[in-house]
This record gives sequence, structure tokens and C-alpha cells, in this order.
Amino acid sequence: MKRWTALLVLGVLTAMSGCGAETGSGGSAPASGGGSGSATSVDPTASTPTPTPEPSGVPAPIVEGEVTVVLDTDGYAMGQKIRVTVHNGNDRPAYTEDFKTACSIVILQRKDNGGWADITGCALGRPTMTVTIQPGSADPIELDPASFHLKSGPAVTAGTYRVKFTYRTEPEITGADPFTAYSPEFPVR
Repeated sequence: MKRWTALLVLGVLTAMSGCGAETGSGGSAPASGGGSGSATSVDPTASTPTPTPEPSGVPAPIVEGEVTVVLDTDGYAMGQKIRVTVHNGNDRPAYTEDFKTACSIVILQRKDNGGWADITGCALGRPTMTVTIQPGSADPIELDPASFHLKSGPAVTAGTYRVKFTYRTEPEITGADPFTAYSPEFPVR
């Protein structure tokens, strides 16, 4: 009986390790840093996103007063893990839920007929959790196209993508998150 219990626990832990289970302040497994991407943030009072350039090979700094989504590179090969970091440069926490793309706190989007299609998928089988990103901190996220979470939805194929992060400044859920930050668009080839 102990052997079966141990095998069951091992199986659950193994399943959780590849699914983007929360590993810190929120999101999925940590990504390796040192990106060369750039970020685009959306100021809820502005009408257009503002690009934030980043020097190649240097981790993106947290931009004061903005929440940004930073890529680790400018493009990806099909099947390659997509690594992004959400930076909170605001003076208050950013709150969101997990259970988005691959059980993370971000949504991978594919350009589709002039619009953007969400690529979601989370097969954790637990209630959604609120994740907090504290002011001045960053949350690395890894989206694995080979994850079993994405097997039931649309595949990550060649095309143009971006990563969307929605958030609010209060912990209570009162509807859709009012603020959004996007990564720059990037190719998957």
C-alpha cells in the first residue's frame, strides 16, 4: 500500500513540474534571463502602446510606473520554449489569475486574419489562483509548446505571436482585469 501511495505522489509531482505550477511570486517555471527582446506596455490613460527598447544580452530593467512584458529573444523556432518576464514597475502590486496559457499568468496570442487569437490551455484540475507581482519585482514565465496543457488547444505553429498580460491593482476580482501589457510581436518559424 505504501508503494502505491508513493507512486501516486510521485506521479502528481511529476505532472505538476511540467505544467507551469506556481513557483514563486506567480507564473510558471523560471526562465533563463539575459534577454535581447524588448517590451511594450499599455498605459490605461494612453491611446497607443509605448515601446521600451532593451540592449541585446542585458536583462531588461524594471521601468518605473509601467508593467512590461519582456521576451528573452526576438523570435523562436517551432517547438522552442517561449520565455517572457512580467516586470511590475508600478508602486502597487499587480494582481492576476493563473490558468491562462499553459497554466501561467500570461496569454499567448497568434495573429490570425488581422486580429489576435488567444492560445489557452490548462489541465491542472484545481481552482484558479490569484497571483501577486509586488512593486519592483519580476515574474519569469516559460511557455512550452510541447506541454500537455497545449495539446488539446490550437498548436503553436509558424506565425506571428505576442504575449498578453492582464492585471488589476486590487486583489478582489470584480470583472475583467482593467489593465493590459503586451510583449512585442515575434515570429515562430
